[in-house]
Amino acid sequence: MSKKKYNIDLDSYIGSWLCSKKYVKQILNDAGESQFVCRVNTLGGNLDDAIDIAAQFEAHGNVTCELFSFVASSGTVLTLGAKTVRAHVNSAYLIHKALTWIDTWGYMNEDDIDAAIEELKMQKNNAATITLTIARMFAKKSGKQVKDILNLMKEEKWLSASEAKEWGFVDEVFSESDTTPAPVDEDMIRLINAAGLPPVPERPAQDEKTVPDDSRNILTAIRDSINSLANSFTNNKITSEMKKDYSFVNTLLSVEGIEFKNGKAELTEAQLKLLNDALDTANKDKEAAESKLAEKDTEITNLKNTNTDLQSQVDTLNSAAGADTTQVNKETDEAGSGESSDDSAYVATARKLFNILPD
Repeated sequence: MSKKKYNIDLDSYIGSWLCSKKYVKQILNDAGESQFVCRVNTLGGNLDDAIDIAAQFEAHGNVTCELFSFVASSGTVLTLGAKTVRAHVNSAYLIHKALTWIDTWGYMNEDDIDAAIEELKMQKNNAATITLTIARMFAKKSGKQVKDILNLMKEEKWLSASEAKEWGFVDEVFSESDTTPAPVDEDMIRLINAAGLPPVPERPAQDEKTVPDDSRNILTAIRDSINSLANSFTNNKITSEMKKDYSFVNTLLSVEGIEFKNGKAELTEAQLKLLNDALDTANKDKEAAESKLAEKDTEITNLKNTNTDLQSQVDTLNSAAGADTTQVNKETDEAGSGESSDDSAYVATARKLFNILPD
């Protein structure tokens, strides 16, 4: 069998250089009006690029997309403009509602909270509009009702190649050989988990003979890949719970609780920075408090030493003999023996003057 050649291979983040709308436009222009074949194996990316690529495929009019391994999110959207979509028997297909990045953290007063709520409402409405646009694209391709597409997007579940065909997203399921399918790339499994996409389906308990060929092949490949990851993905499920035990952290981050996945806390970079700043401030406050405490200890020691000196002086004065005193002679010197002779004469003269005054 000769090796098949593709005009373009979209196998990375949609929007990156070799998977961007500009690059696809360049390759399409080079291909002219001849049949254009695109190989797709991506978990998604920039929706703007995906919708533009779909429009380019539609405008060309003779594009075939062949899907391999895991194709999700924007990776499925870009195929909607192709004339024909073929899915390899071992591929899996996932669509979901539009996602938007939300990063609102920090201390807020009531005005800030109201503003944040309005901002979130606006982003919610924008996301709903984009989701409806995508749902209409899938409905046009499949012939299904928009409400049914929206329900499927809400489920966020992987479809096998045959299920994608039943939904009308895929026109044909194909297999290039009858050999045992190769296991799914381990890096792809990690990307799926890192991207927050649903885990790939587990192997059903029923006998393989009762499972359609294409479903059996993909499930077998997934099973083999998972078993090779040293039990890291044995259950292939993410357990998530919200814990409200850490009241100080919850208050600091202005959240109701911390989300844990498989026993590990899920924090954003902004939250980590907030925690780091709080710890840094607390450490500086501790150092400042310790410095002030040392100063107070020095002041207390100095006061104790001063008190000891004063107490010693008091004890010395208390133990010393008192000074001798002379009793006042009222007849000759009312001022006492301590007065000088000049003072005595002055007092005697004043007394005489007082006595000669008329009554």
